[in-house]
This record gives sequence, structure tokens and C-alpha cells, in this order.
Amino acid sequence: MSVHKYSTAKGDKWYVKYGNQTKRGFKTKGEAKQYEAKLRLQANSLQETLYFHAMIDDFLETTKKEVSYGTWIKKKYVIDKIILPNTKNKDMKKITEVECRNFKDVVNETKYSTAYKNYILRQYKSIFRFATTYYRLPYNPSIVLTTFKDSFEEIARKRRKKEMSIWTEKEFRQFIKYVDNMEYKTLFIVLFYTGLRLGEAQALTWKDYNGES
Repeated sequence: MSVHKYSTAKGDKWYVKYGNQTKRGFKTKGEAKQYEAKLRLQANSLQETLYFHAMIDDFLETTKKEVSYGTWIKKKYVIDKIILPNTKNKDMKKITEVECRNFKDVVNETKYSTAYKNYILRQYKSIFRFATTYYRLPYNPSIVLTTFKDSFEEIARKRRKKEMSIWTEKEFRQFIKYVDNMEYKTLFIVLFYTGLRLGEAQALTWKDYNGES
């Protein structure tokens, strides 16, 4: 199933394509999406089993129309290489919280960064949300999954990076000589030598200056 736009003499309209049939005449994309959701629910009511792998096929087909190509390729890679190999193709209504936790444990054993592990987890959970929205999955077991926390090594690396971002006076002088705008130059000098935050510096007035250097 998919939603598309087409042009008429009275302006743009939308249609829903499902199988070999097409339903036209929707005034807005929202109306077309509602009708599409209704068809999905009807289709789901005709089948008792909602297989995980089949759900992924529909999930990818739908999101392909909603995100950029690069984003979709990234999602598909995670699904093909990580989610599918580590999730049984069973009825989603029978997938338990423990199985979702087991999937998270598998991801945790990988050598990916914490940020990428959380990205994988978001894609996994979004499949269940998709099934809840379009196929009326009675319960979303992935809701129990929490995000991964940065490791001690990652926290230490971020701190080192933050420390390295502080300029020495020599570095600042090298930078400031290329700033031609006097207002910006004055602001940068005040920020560097006083340690004020940007908002604090912008709030300064002549009353705050006591005449001393």
C-alpha cells in the first residue's frame, strides 16, 4: 500500500494504491493516510498471524516515502545486517519483553559506539510502533527497552575532547587577527579574557564597566 499525489484541473489531490486497485479523490495527504491505515487494519483482521519479517517489508516500503534516500539506506542496513539476523520470524503478538531484552543484549555485545547502538535500538522499536499504528498490535513489548549509557571510556574521551577545545592565548591571538569586524572582535576578546558566557556578555552595558582595564 502507498499514498501518492496527482494533479487535476482543480489542484493537487491524493490517491491510495493497494494491490491492483487504486482509490482516488482525497483532498489532503492526511485523508489518504487515514484511508490507507484503515485498509491495513482490515488486511490485518483477515490474518491471525503478524509475522515480524513481513512487517519489516511493509515498514521499509512505507518509510522509503517519508525519509531521505540516505536515511532509508542507513535504516535498511541496520535492519538487514543486525535486526533480522537476531530476531525470530514469529507472530509479533507473541514476542515478549524478554525477547526484546535479549535483542538489546546482543546489540550491547557488538563493538559499535553507544550512539550507534542506540540508533539500532530506535529502529528496532520503531518497527513495533509501526505495527501498533497500522496493524493494531495489541501491545508493544519493546517499550520496556531503555537507551544505552556511555561507557567510561566514551565519557573520558568526551571530557578530553572538551578540554582540548579550549584555546591557548597564542591560538586566540592567531584567530583574532583575522577578525575584521570591530564589534565581533571586541566580543571575542571579552569572551576569551573574562570567561563570560555569550548571553552574559551580550547583557553587559556601560554601567558594568568601572573604567579600569
